[in-house]
Amino acid sequence: MDASLGDVRWDVVAYLHERLENVPAGSQKARMLERALDLALSPKRALESVPMLIRDVLRNAEFLERRTAARTHRAYTTYLGGSPTVVSDLDVDGVVTDGPEAVALCGALIRHLRDEAVNIGGHGLLCLIGLLAGESATVTAAAAGVSKATIDRARSRLRVAARAWAALEDADGT
Repeated sequence: MDASLGDVRWDVVAYLHERLENVPAGSQKARMLERALDLALSPKRALESVPMLIRDVLRNAEFLERRTAARTHRAYTTYLGGSPTVVSDLDVDGVVTDGPEAVALCGALIRHLRDEAVNIGGHGLLCLIGLLAGESATVTAAAAGVSKATIDRARSRLRVAARAWAALEDADGT
């Protein structure tokens, strides 16, 4: 790999992509490598050398995966009374900082809220979409074909889930 600063990022991306091709898709290792790729592509990352950037993004990606898994498990067991199901890639938090970790945390919060919306019922996802889009409860109720009171209850449940997730995030020390 060429160690010139202009090529450092792309050498790291090529290295991580090569490793990603050799692991089963959807595995924990694949998720960690995908997260490392996202982190490596951030323009805010320091580009000192290829080995240092590889070490940094892999370490950070592994930490984020462990923290997300622990937080998800705690949220499900503490607030939903069950064990976590397979979660896809969406979560929200109210993160206001910049950088790749903030983007990852925001995605984690959206995933958590989407899972909660699915647990609410058929109107849950429409409620979440309306809430995120800034729609009024009346507009969302009409789109979902339910009463405004039903949407108000669903929104309240989503807000409780968001606060619970944020409390877990704060407890993790971030």
